[in-house]
Formats: sequence, structure tokens, C-alpha cells
Amino acid sequence: MQYDIITIGTATRDVFLTSPLFKVLRDKKHLGKIGFKTGEAQCFALGSKIEIGKPTLATGGGATNAAVAFSRQGFKTAALVKIGDDSAGKDILNELKKEKINVFSPKPENGTAYSTILLAPGGERTILVYRGVSEDLTIKEIPFSKLKSRWAYISSGKISFNVIEKIFNHFHKNKTLLFSIPPGIILKWVWIN
Repeated sequence: MQYDIITIGTATRDVFLTSPLFKVLRDKKHLGKIGFKTGEAQCFALGSKIEIGKPTLATGGGATNAAVAFSRQGFKTAALVKIGDDSAGKDILNELKKEKINVFSPKPENGTAYSTILLAPGGERTILVYRGVSEDLTIKEIPFSKLKSRWAYISSGKISFNVIEKIFNHFHKNKTLLFSIPPGIILKWVWIN
């Protein structure tokens, strides 16, 4: 099957939490001394039970976010992501299927990437992230024969450069147009090839 675009990168199960009790502190001098390089910290009372608003569950990650955007624009879309064989991975698959996105994903035993986003009342956020298997994509797991498209979008996250290089070579050989986030990854690849 020929796709308009294939996205490659990370898929994450996200949960957004809000509370008026999430406070933002700004004190460059003192917070910087104790390890908060930005001089800012999002805080809440240690040891307490904190009331939150209704949690919002969503699918995140560079490859899945881009795939949804492309599919909603009417492009025939696929995503190459690595998710676990767990409830978070199943939720991601179900959401992407609803968005009419074909998913290529190995089924490892380890867990799907997961983020908890703490949103303060002023919109500031802190993200607690478990990278899971999303960055452990290996060359053996990639179904190269199925990766046929006019375009490829790569949001590599922390996928190894060797794996990304093999993916780039595959698309280059098949005259697939490439773009990535960050853009420098393509420039680095072009420079060494």
C-alpha cells in the first residue's frame, strides 16, 4: 500500500492534571542554588492529598501528533511507533485507528511511554515522563517493505541515530521526500551521505 505520508517517532500515553493547588515559585537566586536551573519551580504541599480536576487522557508523542494532523487533512497516513503490549499501548492503537491511521508497531514486553502533565492555574506545566519502549526501536523491528509513501515525517525523539540513518537511507532510495523535527537531523544526514 502506498501512503501519502508516514510518520516515524514516539507515541506516548498522556494524562493531564490540573489543580489550583499547583503553585509556581520564582526565585532565581535561591531556587538556582538548590538545583532549579531556571529559577522556577512548580510546587505542591509534600505529604498532602491534593484535589485535582478531572484527568484528561490523550495520545501524545511527535509521530502520533503529526499523524493525526495529516490524517485530519485528508492524507492517507501511517505511523511507525514503538508501543508496549499494555493498556496504554492499546489505547494509543484504538485512538489512531479512529483517526484512520495505519500503525506499524513492534509488540515489546516493556511498557508504553507515559507522561503526566501537571498544569498550574497560570498555564505553566511540568511533565513527568517515562520514555518506555518508544526510543528503543531497532532496525530488525522496522517493516521496510511496508514503508511506501510520497512523504516521511521524522520526529525521532531519542531513537538512535543508527536506526534513523537506516530509515533515511530506505526513504532516500525510494525517492520519498523527508522532513523532520528538529530539522537539523536531515542536515546532519545529508552532510554525512
